[in-house]
Amino acid sequence: MTRVYEIEMDCDTDYASFYLKQNNYPLKLLSFGPLPDDWRVPKLYIDQPRLPIPNFIRLDSGADNFILDGTAMKYTGHIFEMSGQLFPFTYKHVITGEKEKYFFFKPTKCFDCLDEKKSHLDVANWDLRYVFDPIRIQVDTPIIAIPQLNSSPLFAIEGIMHQFQELKYCIDKFKLTGLKLTEVWSDGAPPYDDEEYDDSFFGSSAVIEDQHTNQTSKKTKKATSPKEKSSPAKKSKIVKKSAITLSNLKLRVKSFEFDSGVVGCKLPIDAFA
Repeated sequence: MTRVYEIEMDCDTDYASFYLKQNNYPLKLLSFGPLPDDWRVPKLYIDQPRLPIPNFIRLDSGADNFILDGTAMKYTGHIFEMSGQLFPFTYKHVITGEKEKYFFFKPTKCFDCLDEKKSHLDVANWDLRYVFDPIRIQVDTPIIAIPQLNSSPLFAIEGIMHQFQELKYCIDKFKLTGLKLTEVWSDGAPPYDDEEYDDSFFGSSAVIEDQHTNQTSKKTKKATSPKEKSSPAKKSKIVKKSAITLSNLKLRVKSFEFDSGVVGCKLPIDAFA
């Protein structure tokens, strides 16, 4: 099932926020165009430094830019690099005097995948109901914006890419704080084909137990029909196929760990256990 979540800052919890030291916010940050690679993050400060600092920190700017701390970068940096640009900067905390590295996120992926006839976009009254096109939403980017709104919110997509490349899964898995994801649309389709993903794919313990029962029963019986004799061999074949499938699954996970590494973002395989 494909689901779309609107990404919002968690305003229900009293967290610290970043602010710009300069009064004028750079207008180029309000668009979804990419910034130059040598662009530098403007000077920032934390307004209430005694408040807890979440993993995703709000930037009071009027745009959908926010900041990742080191933990958020470790577990979700690959997702944000696929969806925009990350600019590192160092901030010295006022109270502790310690310097910490943060990452400024600039979204750049904007897709026209909204079904405008079925959606309701009353911006003046902030009455927004999103209906996405089931075909056009099939994009290879985990976080997107839409061109129908000048100041578009960001949306996280679930059900198209690997779950390790989905923002909601990683936030829930690693208990990251600062963002709130609200489901705004789903296509209502079942997540998997029952014939392709049967019980034997996820584990062969039930099949092995059933096979052991048949073999025990065979010893206690003096005569067995030809149909019953072929049953253990058939189940043995299923067990072998299951083992190969599970082996391939482990190989794919290891391959994912190797291929998806980015600078400043490490994905230890045991972290997803």
